[in-house]
Amino acid sequence: MKIKKILIVILVLFLIISNIYFVIRTPKLDYKILIGIPVNSEGDNSVGVDFTKSKPLKDKEDVTTIFLSLLRARTIDKTETTEHLPDAVITISDYSQACISYAQITLWLDESSIVLKIEDSRIPNYKKIENIYDVTELKKIIKRQMKFYKEY
Repeated sequence: MKIKKILIVILVLFLIISNIYFVIRTPKLDYKILIGIPVNSEGDNSVGVDFTKSKPLKDKEDVTTIFLSLLRARTIDKTETTEHLPDAVITISDYSQACISYAQITLWLDESSIVLKIEDSRIPNYKKIENIYDVTELKKIIKRQMKFYKEY
């Protein structure tokens, strides 16, 4: 009976230690994704981005949703929507100390779609996401991140 209790204690300790090991060893995200708010600059009417209160996305499902939504976006010509102040800006960079930025994406949200502008001259600038699932999920992620900005 005593041996049985000792074996159970050893098994429980082994399980606890293995859980801690696997939690520590889980791979980190490859990319740091921040969602910021656009702000008007004083005087010259240019638009800047405020990332000061933004926290990097931690949830792998959110990161995957963003990447898949961007992949499914179709190319469009510039629209009237893009003449207004954007609703959000996404920046994708690495986690290293070098702080390499891979992409900055400006977003305009409406009820059934998202228009985006990718700040990269190698690909067409304007794209549109119309898949209702992608639009809904992307809006949820953006609104969740925007809660850090009280004025938004």
